[in-house]
Amino acid sequence: MQELDKILGSLKLSELKELSLYLKSNKKKKVNSEIEKIIRRKSRARRLNINYRFKLDMISTFSLEDRMVLKKNKIRNMQDLIDADISSLEGIDAATKESLEWAQSFYDLSKVRMKKDARTKNYSS
Repeated sequence: MQELDKILGSLKLSELKELSLYLKSNKKKKVNSEIEKIIRRKSRARRLNINYRFKLDMISTFSLEDRMVLKKNKIRNMQDLIDADISSLEGIDAATKESLEWAQSFYDLSKVRMKKDARTKNYSS
């Protein structure tokens, strides 16, 4: 239930009101169906993401401890690492936390893509 509080707490007041109206006016089956549809769409989009395709076993700078934490928490690709709340990973210690937070930022390929897009815009201007 704490997770639900966290999710709902991240919504704006207007979004909460809209969600409340939607839940009141629709049957549970329809709401679940809509949620499942969104999950499938986001899963497909995630698989197309460059960070999803960047497997962490390609990175040689991880220590043995880093790799053990990644494996224990089923973090296999860069997108998993970006999405992870590093502080709450099972088996995390201060050094591993620092290392994974650094890797989370340093190896994020979405930044490279944005920089490339920015360069392209500069050339086309």
